[in-house]
Amino acid sequence: FGVAAKACSIESIQSGVTTIMDMTPTPDGDKKVALIDAFEEVGIRANVGYGYASLEQQDCYQWLRGEIKDTLDYCIGKMTGVSLTAFQTWNNSREMLEATAAVADEFGLPVITHCLETDFDNEECIRVHGQGEIETLAKTGLLKDNLIIVHGVTITDEQIQMICRSGASVSYSPVCNMYLASGFAPVKEMLDAGMIVSIS
Repeated sequence: FGVAAKACSIESIQSGVTTIMDMTPTPDGDKKVALIDAFEEVGIRANVGYGYASLEQQDCYQWLRGEIKDTLDYCIGKMTGVSLTAFQTWNNSREMLEATAAVADEFGLPVITHCLETDFDNEECIRVHGQGEIETLAKTGLLKDNLIIVHGVTITDEQIQMICRSGASVSYSPVCNMYLASGFAPVKEMLDAGMIVSIS
């Protein structure tokens, strides 16, 4: 795990990348340490996205807070930061999304989620939560300036305005979206509206 992270870090630096965002699904303690140590040894800035998908409805806040606290403590004094990564709105319960907002607020963490990549994402969110993805993010307290929405391919004009008002940003993944034939995000329209847009 650590060797792969080092190789990725070195290749990134050689390509001109200065910061890595890793989206690791709830890694165990040894893997988390190996990942962070690899970034530190190579000397690249990094953010470890603590990824999860859970439709559990009980004790979400305590579970998530407990999971993230050790990682935060280990990163003190290091170049590696931590973010919360609820993979999608539709594969996390409302309680888990609300817990994500609460833990992010408590520790001052960014939140990253895959959102509006395909029509399926929004449709499945409506099936699970009774409303669309952006509306669900707003309802659970996640739609604010520490939120990074990855993809935004199927975003509507109304959703662009909602995101702009919240201060959240979109990170467009053109290579991923072309590889999966998801489509193209309306980057010009998002920028024209004043949204912060990055490339991932």
